[in-house]
Amino acid sequence: YNEYWLNESNAWIYRHLHAAGERMVDMARRFPEPDPDAVFVRPDTTALGPEIAERAAADPLFRDTIVYLTCVHELGHALGLVHTDNFADVMYFFGFGGDIPEFFGRYRRQLHTRGDIATTAGVSTGDLAQLQRLYGLAGQTVARGSELPETKGL
Repeated sequence: YNEYWLNESNAWIYRHLHAAGERMVDMARRFPEPDPDAVFVRPDTTALGPEIAERAAADPLFRDTIVYLTCVHELGHALGLVHTDNFADVMYFFGFGGDIPEFFGRYRRQLHTRGDIATTAGVSTGDLAQLQRLYGLAGQTVARGSELPETKGL
């Protein structure tokens, strides 16, 4: 992925990443023993366009949906998953287009409280099939709502 992340077309982001890192260090110094249940993620959703930014500002669960699905997507990369062109997958690549507010909105509609995130899967059968192919879960059928070994709550 280094060709994608390290090139002149996206160099603009590095000053923002550096600033975010400095803010994280500052917060760590100001809160050396934070509440273990606290979540300090407050994303700047303006980069996702005005429609998403307005919805996120008006609806904290929509903002939390963006954070959760983005984290699951990036964790997918850490596990070896690749982008897909299937809009149902959390590994869907936005470069293919589509209704991005709806990408987040369909998950948001399943939530009534923030706690529902812990029990509402953010992955599709396609995402689970990628995991199955990568980690050789031969003979096991993976279906939406099922749990893979050692991935409870993914």
